[in-house]
Amino acid sequence: MNNTVWYVTGVTSGVGLGLATVLLDSGYKVAGTSRDLNKLASLKSLVTHPNFLPLQVDITNVDNVNESIKKTIDYFGTLTTVVNNSGMVKIGSIEEVSNEDYKELFDCMYFGPLNVIKAALPYFRKMKYGYIFNIGSVGGIKPVPYVGAYGSVKCALSGLTESLHYEVKKFNIKVSYIVLGSIESSIFKSTNIYSKQIDGYDTLNEISQSVISKYPNKSPLKLAEIIIRYGNQDEIPFNIIIGQKELIIDMVHKKINEMASQCDSQIDNGLNAL
Repeated sequence: MNNTVWYVTGVTSGVGLGLATVLLDSGYKVAGTSRDLNKLASLKSLVTHPNFLPLQVDITNVDNVNESIKKTIDYFGTLTTVVNNSGMVKIGSIEEVSNEDYKELFDCMYFGPLNVIKAALPYFRKMKYGYIFNIGSVGGIKPVPYVGAYGSVKCALSGLTESLHYEVKKFNIKVSYIVLGSIESSIFKSTNIYSKQIDGYDTLNEISQSVISKYPNKSPLKLAEIIIRYGNQDEIPFNIIIGQKELIIDMVHKKINEMASQCDSQIDNGLNAL
């Protein structure tokens, strides 16, 4: 355990902070990133811990990411586990969310993780060992109306993760997409998450009645324990589904059933078969 080093992005709140806290309490070494050095410095329980390396990193900057991975390896002597956790959200219909906001979402939650993955993989391949966990969402399996911009990025990250899961098995690298239910996170508390509203969509009212409002957010500490458990297993699935049972049935099972129904009605009966 003492030789296990976790690189976790976005450790100043929510899932990242919970994971870093539980890892350190459990005897692991952690390199934790944030764009905001002041936020990192304010987390005294982390930055004063001898097994914690605070890193100011802009994950959208390739050189910055590469340097942070090198610093982690130089400081701890190795790197074994990567958790791509940094996140943000924009709420609104597809039409309401600006193209600039879409680009920012993809930079943060798709290209940022991709930069981290590409920086870590050469080292993992050389070691023939490593774990990569990409923090996703049930919204990346079954996107929710009015949170479609966020869901579309998580869908893209899911596809990347599944492909990578199979591509790097030969190097003994384990890769998984964490399908999260409702977890406490500061990204939904920002005053800047709502896009410019267009008459007719009634976005705020629709969101208040959507599936995501039905389930209370859970503490990230239990989530952290589950991720750590998988980080010690020899084999892991490319989807690790974590959340309230009712929510998973409501979202994931519903998506599976919808796909099966569409396949049955369009292919099995010969309607769309080529």
